Amino acid sequence: MSDFMFRVEEVTRDGFIAWDAVEECSGDRFPLNVNGSYDAGKFPEITDFLLSKYGIKFDVSYCDDGGDSLNNNVWSYHHGADVVVVKDITRTVFRISSLK
Repeated sequence: MSDFMFRVEEVTRDGFIAWDAVEECSGDRFPLNVNGSYDAGKFPEITDFLLSKYGIKFDVSYCDDGGDSLNNNVWSYHHGADVVVVKDITRTVFRISSLK
């Protein structure tokens, strides 16, 4: 049984709002939504990370009938004995600021 915990953080990338995932165990950080779209409950970059780093094929994509759950902003994915938890944040899409 393996448990993987990820935390989503808002960052600024190339002058725009963006998001990174941080694996809590290793501290590894990588960008999310690199294709420019955000699909709630789907984290293809985490899926790719688990495959490339650990060789684990785990589709991090919410499934109602798969035992997955959402509690506040915390997504839990259960596939067999493996569990992936993503501590998401409320996403800010744009921000208005004054020029000085």
